[in-house]
Amino acid sequence: MTSNFDVVPWMRDEQSERYFVEQIGRKDALEKLVNHPIKRNPQVVRAFGLFDRHRQNRLVGVITYGNSASPTLCKGLCGEEERLNVAELNRMWAETSVSNNALAYFLTETFRLQEKEIVVTFVPPGDERTSRLFRLVGFYYTGLTKLRTQRVNKDGSPSPHHRTNCYMTTTTAIVPAPRKHRFVYFNAGPDRKHELFEKLNYEVVPY
Repeated sequence: MTSNFDVVPWMRDEQSERYFVEQIGRKDALEKLVNHPIKRNPQVVRAFGLFDRHRQNRLVGVITYGNSASPTLCKGLCGEEERLNVAELNRMWAETSVSNNALAYFLTETFRLQEKEIVVTFVPPGDERTSRLFRLVGFYYTGLTKLRTQRVNKDGSPSPHHRTNCYMTTTTAIVPAPRKHRFVYFNAGPDRKHELFEKLNYEVVPY
């Protein structure tokens, strides 16, 4: 997807004139996330909405944060002492009318509103718009996730995550899971950000 990041400088003040960001309830977030490509509901600890003043304060974007499903990841990012200081940005959705600059504003405003200092997120291969957005606002790119498998229905659709499906070999199958791009952001001031960067156990690599 063509991006306008290199053409239109992101100006926070300009975006805040049109948009504002507030915490919203899980129910409101999930109602909007039915439009997200990943249909499975995320685990939501905090959810935030992007509201458009030019459209009668319409909710035009949703970002949700949750606890990572992998304790190993939480400990592995910056060590045991920081394992409870990790939030996973697990969903980001916006209407097509929302510009890249507005998305950048939305994302950085949610950093101000959630308390964890280490934010990790994963981007499917091919989603160049989101990958560029994360790099624009200061995420570190730490490469692709490890090779894993996943259980899917025979038609290729995702299989629900529960134990019963592990034994439904006639209707489901185990296939290689797509490797995702892993990004890490430090939600802290300069000195603390440097401290966390020094603790980071993943190598920062070129995208």
